[in-house]
Amino acid sequence: MHQPDTLLERIERLEASNRRWKRAGTLLLSTVGALAVLSFARPPAPTPAGVLRGESLELSTPDGAPYARIFLDKDGFPMLAIEKDKAHALLTLNKPALFIRDEDGRRGAFFGFDTRGLGKAELTAANLVQGVRMVLRPDGSAGVFGVDEEGFDRASLEVAADGASQLTVRDPRGEVRGAFGNDAAGTTSMVLLDAVGRRRIGTVVPNEGQPFFSMEDEKEVPRLNATMDFDGAAHLDFLAADGSPGERIP
Repeated sequence: MHQPDTLLERIERLEASNRRWKRAGTLLLSTVGALAVLSFARPPAPTPAGVLRGESLELSTPDGAPYARIFLDKDGFPMLAIEKDKAHALLTLNKPALFIRDEDGRRGAFFGFDTRGLGKAELTAANLVQGVRMVLRPDGSAGVFGVDEEGFDRASLEVAADGASQLTVRDPRGEVRGAFGNDAAGTTSMVLLDAVGRRRIGTVVPNEGQPFFSMEDEKEVPRLNATMDFDGAAHLDFLAADGSPGERIP
């Protein structure tokens, strides 16, 4: 006849069952931990053949002096810097541009876009100021400027977005002394100014073909006009000091 389990026997069976569950739980945790370690220890994807990865690359001379670097700037844009003695070049995609300095470290060139979005090409002399500058604006207008050692534009050729064009010359102070151009409608004109910017000579040739020439005094009052009629007849007008009509020939 089966005897009921004693209290001691039931306790022993319960403890044995607990030990089996603990061993199973420990084995499960060990397995999960091993899988986690394996996943974290997995090596990175292999780099394709012929590809070099990194945040920067530097080439140097045998004595350790750098002469070329590829790196990222503070904004994350790639840059290429090349140098040898005083000559150097810098290529950047942060407002894409190329900077160059000649072997003297002073004469330079720039090609790219500035902070205002203007496309520029510049050549500068040893004083870093004198040179030639070309500008392309977002609206399509453009200009070429000759700059002297003081930084003044001495001569410029500009084309407006509407197609008008103008050649301008300036004196050593940067004041305009003459301009020759063609407006969007095709009318050609020229003006010459004195040292204080007063218009002294002007001429216009409209599309119709009847040219006009004028000379003005220091008060910018016309004193001599030369005109041509539609029939080709030419006239020379001498005007009074107040600009009123005077003698006409013929």
